[in-house]
Formats: sequence, structure tokens, C-alpha cells
Amino acid sequence: MTVVLAIRCRDAIVLGADGQATSGGGALATRGRTRKLFDVDNRMVWGAAGTTGLAQTLGATLAANLAGQFDRPGEDVRQHICGLVQHVQNQANGQAVQPQAQQPPVIEGVFCWYDNAGEPRILVVPSGIAGHVFLDRFGAVGSGTAFANFAMASVTHLDTPNLDLEQAKMVVYRAIDDMIAIAAYGIGPPIHMYAITQAAGAVAVPDTEMPQIRDSVSAWKQVQRTSLGPLAGPDSEDEPGDDPGIEPPEP
Repeated sequence: MTVVLAIRCRDAIVLGADGQATSGGGALATRGRTRKLFDVDNRMVWGAAGTTGLAQTLGATLAANLAGQFDRPGEDVRQHICGLVQHVQNQANGQAVQPQAQQPPVIEGVFCWYDNAGEPRILVVPSGIAGHVFLDRFGAVGSGTAFANFAMASVTHLDTPNLDLEQAKMVVYRAIDDMIAIAAYGIGPPIHMYAITQAAGAVAVPDTEMPQIRDSVSAWKQVQRTSLGPLAGPDSEDEPGDDPGIEPPEP
């Protein structure tokens, strides 16, 4: 499972993803760490959910075809990206021989950049390609998309387009962290993030910055609990474990 989400804030786009790779299944399923966010030309960041092999193929295809393309109008880049995703999906559909009980290989992605007019762009290309659109505030894809939408809905009152960059990092971190806490299987730490600005392009948020963001999120949660008083329930701030051990068997 995977979850990738992006939000637009005042001067940037923040893209985040969980960092767990799951292999095998049932009682033999194991988990490890992986990165699910990638940049192209230091201008665009994208994250994908779906078949691992397709994501690798798409990464190579984007790197070979999008370098130097981000000074074009946003609509041109959108069409180019969608065409490349469609090409990779079509190739996979033509090559795959799947047992009837298994789903064919699929891929969906979130793509974020600033276009030639300085407009922040969040493009979601869902599985099946149809319905790819620019989104104004946030977008999410993945096995945990329902979790992402639920988590982001819980912070819509924050008016995310008017948050500063550090606040936006907190929102993304908290949304993914909450999803990890809720998910019984497949989504896990570490959390990875990128910040994309018009001036600096795509910059990975360093792993060394994550503890500071986590502490800020914890303080944010504490303020909410204090405001709610007894309605907040028991105080629980257990961090998600990151020991790459054995996954629980699927029911």
C-alpha cells in the first residue's frame, strides 16, 4: 500500500508520502523502507502508487522526456505527462499476462511543479488515466487515498493555500502520520516530503528536519486536546514503529 499527497500553500507546494515497502503476503509479508517521491530536473516532484515495476518504468520515462520542459505552459506539460503515463500503462497492458484472479498492472500519480507563468500546479492522474485534472488545494493518490482525503478534510478549515511553508509541512506530516496510525496494514514510516517553490525548485525535506516537524505537530495536537478538555479523551502520542519486521497476516 502507498499514500502520496500534496497541498498548495502560500508560496510553495508540499508533497509527502509514507515510506514503507511491503513484499510478500499473508503471514510471510515483510516490510522495509523505501522512497516514493522523485524529482525531475529539480523542477517537478512526483509520487506514484500501483505496480512497482510500472513506477520504475515511469520514472525513467519522465526523466528522459520532461527535462527542460517546465518553462512551457502548464496545460502543455499536463498533456505531456498524461501522454507519458498513458504510454507506460499501455505498454504494461500489452505485455502483462495476468491470471484471472489478479488485477492487471496499474499506476496513478501526483505531479507537482511551477509552470512558466509562476502558477503552482498539482496534477492528479488516477488509475485508468481518465479524469486527470489540476487541483487548487490538495490532491492524493494511492492505496490509502481514502485515508488521505479523510485526513485532508479534517484540516480544510486551516485554509491551506494561505499557510506558510513550515505550517504546510506540519499539515502534510500530520495527515500522513494519522493515516499510518489508522492503517492496519501496508502504510508505514518513515515519512518523506518535498517542498517546491518557484525560486528554489524542488527540494527534499531533510530527514534531520523530521523530528522538529514531528515535535511541532505534537504541540499542535496538545493545543487541540487542551481546548477540548475532557472531550479529547485519553492522551496518546505513541509514535509509529519503524522496525522493519513481519507484517501481521491479512484477515
